[in-house]
Amino acid sequence: MKRKSPSGTRNPAKGVVRPLEADFSAARVCLLESEHGPGFSMPPTRHDFHKVLHVTAGEGMLCWGAREEPMLPGDFLFVAAGTEHRIRDAPGSPLTLTIVAIQPEVVAGYAPPRDIRVLREGAMVRDLRQALREMLVEAGLERPERRLLLQGLAAWLMVRVCREGSDPAGKGAAGRRGAPEQRVEAYLQSLEHGFFDDEPLDEVARRLGLSRRAFTSRFRSVAGMSREACLRQLRVAHACRLLRETERPIIGIAFECGYNDLSSFYRAFKREAKRTPASWRKAARDA
Repeated sequence: MKRKSPSGTRNPAKGVVRPLEADFSAARVCLLESEHGPGFSMPPTRHDFHKVLHVTAGEGMLCWGAREEPMLPGDFLFVAAGTEHRIRDAPGSPLTLTIVAIQPEVVAGYAPPRDIRVLREGAMVRDLRQALREMLVEAGLERPERRLLLQGLAAWLMVRVCREGSDPAGKGAAGRRGAPEQRVEAYLQSLEHGFFDDEPLDEVARRLGLSRRAFTSRFRSVAGMSREACLRQLRVAHACRLLRETERPIIGIAFECGYNDLSSFYRAFKREAKRTPASWRKAARDA
């Protein structure tokens, strides 16, 4: 793994920034770590590869065109190949970044957004961090499956950030610096795709910078129901679709929807649908 700045290496004495030198292996995926020094500056830059940036520490701004997006600890950001952009560190808080550079051939057939995507809230972030850690470990090992695993994880990481992340140029989800209601709204939006995650309520509240009581109160105000009821509705709605449209076994459906045992799934399903999954499936198909 190489340790460079996202625009390349910087000579602190001269303040020179050289273009990023991504050293792609046969996997066509390059992992880089960047630790900025005080006064780091990056000129407007374009790359012929996609980038996923993870902010390990520090704060800054990702700038493209006339737009800017905060870069905060824990954030994942996607920059499409060919997008002119630059990074500006916050005064007194230089960035440390982990960068996944991905050649377009790795995701051939997938058309990513041609600009910027940002993912900072939601249970998916934990899975992204885990995948990135696995990539970092795998990159240093010489194993037969290394190339395939790096490509698979890189593609998954990129698609998830693009799909789950917000478009900063549009309305997008609010960042963690927004008002408490905006943070809760952003979390509620993330549940549309992350309803299967079993992140404890206390961890969600802490991640959003709220007490448990404040989070539960604001969530009920925004969603019109408790978090538990919201998750149950989303999970059962997904289960109903699978029961109606597929032949999958009920135990597999329960697992996909976020339940670790059948009894919990049956209780939740009967509470929402007023019947067992098997009888619901039969009624849906007989209708």
